[in-house]
Amino acid sequence: AIMFWRIVLDNYPDSPSYVTALSQISSCYGKLGDPTNEIAYLERYLKVEKIRLRKLQAQVKLAQMDHKHGVAVLNRSANLTNEAEVVVFERRGTAQIIRAIKNFTALVKEIGEAMDDRATTKEDKEKYVSLKEAALFLIGECWSRMKRPADRVAGFRANAAKAYEEYLKEYPDGQYAKAGYVKLGMIYTALGDTAKAKGALDSLNRRFPDSEEAKDAKPRLAKSLIEIGMKREGTDIYAEMLDTGGKYTAWQDLS
Repeated sequence: AIMFWRIVLDNYPDSPSYVTALSQISSCYGKLGDPTNEIAYLERYLKVEKIRLRKLQAQVKLAQMDHKHGVAVLNRSANLTNEAEVVVFERRGTAQIIRAIKNFTALVKEIGEAMDDRATTKEDKEKYVSLKEAALFLIGECWSRMKRPADRVAGFRANAAKAYEEYLKEYPDGQYAKAGYVKLGMIYTALGDTAKAKGALDSLNRRFPDSEEAKDAKPRLAKSLIEIGMKREGTDIYAEMLDTGGKYTAWQDLS
């Protein structure tokens, strides 16, 4: 497929298929596990794509790549023994994720402007809504995945909590809302704010009472609190679960 699309690039530079070729080659390299060429061709595609929706979709994809590769670099730093190398990889990974956050933030604004444009069709507006929701949620994902350097983790978690709160304020019943409430509960637990952690999970239970996320979240929260030494808070949640009239299973209570 790459060979075919390269023929298009080499012989039909003025054809509409030229733009399609760049996008397809990028996708092919992604499937082959070659992020360097995947990004290179996607960046070339962005320079020539004129359709606003497609361009914004590609920009969101590019920011996702920065996030993914930044996380991979941070994870690799955790397995290094040379302190100088650890610092280099931590800085590189953090810089990539921060770039992704900045791009997602800018894209949320730009997508919002496209949604408000009177020239935007109803069909495209629906796609913009989904795109904006994804970008907003991914800001929280970026912050939450930053676990190195260790002395900055608390700040990263606080930023993640803020980002998830902003997402859930705009999309309380959104496509990623269930995951957002669970992640918010986990982050507040890690920050030692039991009240806010419980509040996030209470919101999950109210909005998605029959979801697996709602059924599993509080038992996990209680267990986590006990494991980090907050036994009273954990047992209080277990006691509350006993008053739900059988909503939680015995396996969940003991998991």
